[in-house]
Amino acid sequence: MLSLLSALAAHLATVDAAVEIEPKKAMYRIHRDVRFSADKSPYKTSVAASFTFRGRDRKTDPVLYFHISPEEVGVGGGLYQPSSDQLRRLRAAIDTEYEDLRRILGEKRFRKYYDGLLGETLRNVPRGYDKEHPAADLLQHKQYFAWTELPESSITTPEFTTLLVDRFTAVIPLLHFLFRHI
Repeated sequence: MLSLLSALAAHLATVDAAVEIEPKKAMYRIHRDVRFSADKSPYKTSVAASFTFRGRDRKTDPVLYFHISPEEVGVGGGLYQPSSDQLRRLRAAIDTEYEDLRRILGEKRFRKYYDGLLGETLRNVPRGYDKEHPAADLLQHKQYFAWTELPESSITTPEFTTLLVDRFTAVIPLLHFLFRHI
């Protein structure tokens, strides 16, 4: 995993110099927190990593993320658990700049790998916004991320790093939008 993260760092540096991967910090620990779990297995059955842009915090800011498990290879990026303040600022930006976000989500490269924004949504438009707003669907989001899966067989191919880089490259414009407005 550390070798894969080092290779990703080298490739992504050519895509966007602001993406920063410190392999040991990006990788999630393999030990499970079993304190409140009925399953006391000490280790996870997957490996995962997340990283963000230089000067940002992967715990609170938008990230690029992937995991490899026996069930799936998942790749994506975005803002998974925004704070209420981040969500308020993001919705305020979408209120006036929704065309930029729609353009990003409509880009050919993005649509090639992702099916739009995912995550929890509100049933109605948030208070303070018109229910007929042209970006009502975007304002209803409580999470802003994109996600896709790769075939499990791709892990053992020489192109695996390239497959990850292609998907990260497609989602980086979404992260730039999120960073500008949170």
